[in-house]
Amino acid sequence: MPVIYVDTSLRDGAVPSDFETKFTKVISDVLNKPIERISIILKTGQRICKGGDRSEPTCVIKMHAIGVFGEDKNAGYSKEFLTFLTKELKLEANKITILYFPLEGYMTSGSVKFP
Repeated sequence: MPVIYVDTSLRDGAVPSDFETKFTKVISDVLNKPIERISIILKTGQRICKGGDRSEPTCVIKMHAIGVFGEDKNAGYSKEFLTFLTKELKLEANKITILYFPLEGYMTSGSVKFP
């Protein structure tokens, strides 16, 4: 049940129209999670200041998932994600920040049995 928040200073028209679909596939492959469980929230045109500078386009990604993140894994994930993101968003890797948030199963609505 990964939930991914993508905040970028890029305007909406600068982000490919199929970005979320493609990124979902990459996330599924890299994290070994089913596509149907992945949610992506994309916010374009955000005012983001990185290193005291707002003039360069940038992107901050927050990934929340159960049972996949850790000190020994995140660098490998970052390499895979940055390869995709730099190509699709046409940003340099140093303009993209990825934050990993490990979750426990009880922290999501997916742990609730509902008829």
